Amino acid sequence: MNSVIGYLYFFSCITTLVLYYSRSKKKFVKIVKTYYPSVTIHKNNITPVYVFCTTFSLYSVVGLFDKISMNNYSTYELLVFALGCILGLGFFLIGYGYDVSPINSSESYFKGPAHLSKKIKFGELFLFLLFIIICFVFRNRLIKMIVNFGESDLYASYAIRAERTRITGVRSALASYFTLVFLSLPFYRSYKEKKIHALDIFIYVIVFVYAFLAGDRTNLVLAALLLAVLVNSRFFHLKVNFIIFAAILGTLVLVLVGHLRKYNNFESMWRMINNENLEELLSLTSSGEFKNTTGTMFSYIHAYSNGKSFYNFGYIYLLDIIMYIPTFIFPSRPLPPQEQYMHEFFPSAASGTGHGWFILTDGYIAFGVIGIVIEMYSYGKLLKYTYRKYFENNKNPLTNYLYVYFLLYVFYSIRSSVMLSIKNYIIAVLPVLVILTLEKYFNEKSI
Repeated sequence: MNSVIGYLYFFSCITTLVLYYSRSKKKFVKIVKTYYPSVTIHKNNITPVYVFCTTFSLYSVVGLFDKISMNNYSTYELLVFALGCILGLGFFLIGYGYDVSPINSSESYFKGPAHLSKKIKFGELFLFLLFIIICFVFRNRLIKMIVNFGESDLYASYAIRAERTRITGVRSALASYFTLVFLSLPFYRSYKEKKIHALDIFIYVIVFVYAFLAGDRTNLVLAALLLAVLVNSRFFHLKVNFIIFAAILGTLVLVLVGHLRKYNNFESMWRMINNENLEELLSLTSSGEFKNTTGTMFSYIHAYSNGKSFYNFGYIYLLDIIMYIPTFIFPSRPLPPQEQYMHEFFPSAASGTGHGWFILTDGYIAFGVIGIVIEMYSYGKLLKYTYRKYFENNKNPLTNYLYVYFLLYVFYSIRSSVMLSIKNYIIAVLPVLVILTLEKYFNEKSI
């Protein structure tokens, strides 16, 4: 019976996505024929709705089958999870609506530089200066990335937040801007000029390989999205079948990295791959990335079915807002929900470690399944508004670089909360937001 629930949920996800894509495409064709009768148009396939739905389906399906195989959860608990997920996905799509933004595929769209002021290209100058400053400040890290190309820091050496002090925490936050600025210059130049220079490739490869060795899945996903957005926007449109293939390949890479992150050099990684069963290494259920993330919601469902209620009637959202206040301003602020979860269900775990978080968990804790429906509908509305307001068919390089990070945090919102994802996105792209604001200001002054 439990396996039937798993397969029914899997086919429900597939059916929902196929129906959505088919309906979206029909509506898109109708609008194109109405407003663009003489122009060849292609639909943009690198949009937040596809990133979210693909990732959400993957995490929820793998998480459900993992819990079925464990035989630790009742049929009722599995049904509640499956029902919550399909309602969450469905109401997200209802809230988001349809992607009908056309991209002109005629040659004129791809010719010439991106839309920039001819009088003052402030963004390019500022990015170059910031690039030089970042390289100087983090020169030791940069030298290590290039000279010790086959090695990196072990993931475990910086993953546990409990081992960080306030000073190292600030330093770590500043260091997070290293990749942001380091990759922004080659992206900006390639997007603006529609040329990829040898230096741009060198910078990209250095960041990608170093992130792979360090087990830094965030920067690996970022690198993949950066290439996808750049190619799709300035060179040629990526088709759905290619995106599906890339998503499957990328998923296997992320699972493999989960095992390789225990090592920090090519030799140790290659030895481990040769000694282990590759089929087991690439098994989705072998990765804690999927089962731990959805496990947070399963823990609350299981506790509730055993008579312990965690419903707090929306208090968790207030807690999410309080998390926006830095600890140096509010030292006694409550622990984030993710750490409260660890204290409640895994009290022996090291402080600051975590099992991730599932996007539906907030809504379930707040109001049960009804909370999931309300939150996911609202999240769909928010993503569509943001996409249409700031990123739809935008040809400014800096805005499109912000879009890469926007997609990254849409991806990571599945293993986080909505409020936390918004907070982390704003913090992560703050330097680029400042540059974009200044560029617009100086461009307007030059007119």
